[in-house]
Amino acid sequence: MNEAEDEKAQVTIKFKKNIKWTIHYESTGLNFEVHYALQEQPHILLAQIAQRTARSVFVKASGVNFEVFHKLVDYLDINEVRSNDIHAMLNTYGVEAARATIIGEVKGVFGAYGIHVDMRHLNLIADFMTFDGGYRPMSRLGMGQFSTSPFGKMTFETATKFIVEAASHGESDTLDGPSASVCLGKPVKVGTGSFGLLQNFSLEQPVAM
Repeated sequence: MNEAEDEKAQVTIKFKKNIKWTIHYESTGLNFEVHYALQEQPHILLAQIAQRTARSVFVKASGVNFEVFHKLVDYLDINEVRSNDIHAMLNTYGVEAARATIIGEVKGVFGAYGIHVDMRHLNLIADFMTFDGGYRPMSRLGMGQFSTSPFGKMTFETATKFIVEAASHGESDTLDGPSASVCLGKPVKVGTGSFGLLQNFSLEQPVAM
């Protein structure tokens, strides 16, 4: 940092609204102060604005280097550090942090368009991507690594590729998954379809005429 950057910077901003106020902040390196000057306004309003502003101040940086942020523990709240780099969050904070990052990023993408997604769906996606301790893509490549059902793979994408591979390697399908069962018009083995009923006709009483 050169001398020009190290000098104290002072900026004053005036807003022309119904409330006459002026924001003035001074900064030196990582230290800064924010001052509000309101005209003809109660002091309690000034205190509320200052408290609200102090809680919302954050630093946005490009790139991922958690070690640098950890060295700034005297200036930053390390517990509030966030990143959209799932791999970096996984290696630094663990799989649960990576799972929470996936949920937050997916929710943010849909939220930008005003689309609400139930948290149960987001939790299911994040659990699928991180249940093995790492993270994998929510795509046909990620699903194909753990699925042993050829028909289940075909119902997702690239049906021709999966059916050729299954035929070439002599794979079989027990139709245990819902997708594979629906593909062949079979009842899904869940709920009432997860068991069968046997009736003992020898115990039936004859119908009286």
